[in-house]
Amino acid sequence: MPAIKTFDHTTEALFDILRSHVIDPTTLRTDNFEVFFQARHKALLNRIEKAMGKFIIFDTNQLKEAEAFEYEEE
Repeated sequence: MPAIKTFDHTTEALFDILRSHVIDPTTLRTDNFEVFFQARHKALLNRIEKAMGKFIIFDTNQLKEAEAFEYEEE
């Protein structure tokens, strides 16, 4: 059986690894899943928006506003 690997990094190094996966160590450590999940959800969507160069529409009111703006430009 292979030996169990140990994690021998500093706390800050661990936090850097978490941040690289769009996980905020502060919200993770609060032991409040809802706050953690909402913060990560928002951070992931921000990354997606930046990568696509577009905004993500969350509700139909935003969609109507975006469509109205789109037609005004033409």
